[in-house]
Amino acid sequence: MSKSFKSLLAVLSCTVLLTTGTIDASSSSSSASSPPHILFIVADDLGYNDISLHGSPQIPTPNIDSLAQDGVTLGRFYANPVCSPTRTSLLSGRSTCHTGIYMPFLDGTPYQLSANFTLLPQYLKSCCNYSTHIVGKWHLGFSNYANLPLSRGFDSHLGYWNGAEDYVQHYVAGAYDFNANLRIATEYNNTFSTHVFADEAVNIINSFGPNGNHSTQPMFLYLAFQSVHWPLEAPQNYLDRFKNTTGNSTERQAVCAMAAFLDDAIGNVTAALKQNNMWDNTLIIFQSDNGGPTHLDEGTSSNNYPLRGGKNTIWEGGTRVDAIIRGAGIQKTNYINTEYVHVTDWLPTLVSMASGTNWTNFIPPNEPPYQYGDGMDVWSTLSTGAPSPRDWVLLETHPTGATDRVHGDGLIYQDWKLIKWNNTMPQVENGWFPPPGQDPSKVDYLVKCNGIQPSKVDPTECNKDWCLFNITADPCEYNNVASDHPNIVKQLINMLEPFQATAVPPVAPSECKPIQVPIPNDPGNVAWQPGCP
Repeated sequence: MSKSFKSLLAVLSCTVLLTTGTIDASSSSSSASSPPHILFIVADDLGYNDISLHGSPQIPTPNIDSLAQDGVTLGRFYANPVCSPTRTSLLSGRSTCHTGIYMPFLDGTPYQLSANFTLLPQYLKSCCNYSTHIVGKWHLGFSNYANLPLSRGFDSHLGYWNGAEDYVQHYVAGAYDFNANLRIATEYNNTFSTHVFADEAVNIINSFGPNGNHSTQPMFLYLAFQSVHWPLEAPQNYLDRFKNTTGNSTERQAVCAMAAFLDDAIGNVTAALKQNNMWDNTLIIFQSDNGGPTHLDEGTSSNNYPLRGGKNTIWEGGTRVDAIIRGAGIQKTNYINTEYVHVTDWLPTLVSMASGTNWTNFIPPNEPPYQYGDGMDVWSTLSTGAPSPRDWVLLETHPTGATDRVHGDGLIYQDWKLIKWNNTMPQVENGWFPPPGQDPSKVDYLVKCNGIQPSKVDPTECNKDWCLFNITADPCEYNNVASDHPNIVKQLINMLEPFQATAVPPVAPSECKPIQVPIPNDPGNVAWQPGCP
């Protein structure tokens, strides 16, 4: 019996105890007498192969790469396969199976993150007197004012509430969606959101500099860029830069342009930190919200090669995403950390780091209990490279007996990945897709696949029956080894059961719906607004 399998059995033997606990605080926190500033940057639909750090020369991203050179690349960082679920987990510390948010909220629809969950900015204000700001995309519901960012712990918000909109006109589903706090901000019409968000982030950073009005407070800035989500729009000078590098694919050309535009915007933001003498005292986190949609899925062409799959899948290409951390408290530079980290871990980790004590000390008395599957404090893993307290990652699961299993069920334990996908997964994403204009034989990818890529994909594989992959030896999921290890398959299925026992069904629509209202002084045009207080 292998050492890995013995460890698996040991974990199974204590599963019942784990499910009865409400908190997992298994990693030591930092000592922080004066909390650092925190800049948390989220890219939208950026693929694993869309930053040059991961080996592809097609899109030079020097500013993103420099964050990694100055800090740590998270080589095994996992998020959820789509947008709203990842943003929910990031800000709440909860698994999707405990929020019921398994899919993105469609624009203008009455869904929202439960107000029962205390979010990361509220914790940071409570523990450490942070001044908290969001710039960019919200996408956690806006049926009522009580669920807007200013009611969930943020002091300011410039951006939009829906999931996807025009980058320049800022219209989505027939109405304008761009707001400065609670004001419809029509002055940003005809301006690229990438410019707007970077400029606003710079303004906020300046306010925390030596001469700013927040110079005595720590800053938490959640900078959620729109790029590179469709619609595919970029300034012409960026499009021209990639005219001859993407084959005949105008979609890939646009994504490359949008990613380069994003990288320049991030460079402007990091320059502001340096100009305000905040660089050394700022913890910067960068991540994508999910794997990129590839192969013209959703009409776009992000890329995750050589990983398998993309957005809306629980393949590695849909859930193993770009992630970097650098700055205050991070003791390594130009380092690749291959320990497991999950998007749910940010809340407990950042609260522990900032407070210098256990994050659980700040849980409000009426907070719904944290459960097995929710976030862990992984600060020592990030800051020093110590072993992660998690040797498992729950990718997705659903209540016992549920018929709608959305993307499917997936669990990673040590080297092993168990997966059974459901029909929400677009079949066009089920495979390995180099980006147009790139010859993979000439690229030294950060991920080394090992083995031979299958020439074609069985479209039924891992749908009716469980699949098992050794993602340490086979990170690109070439070889299903379930038939070789039936006992491991069985044990991993058993490991899923405690998660399924506490899982909730998909969140129900709110009784209150977003509404469209006339825009003041703009006859004939309307804007999205909450429908209830």
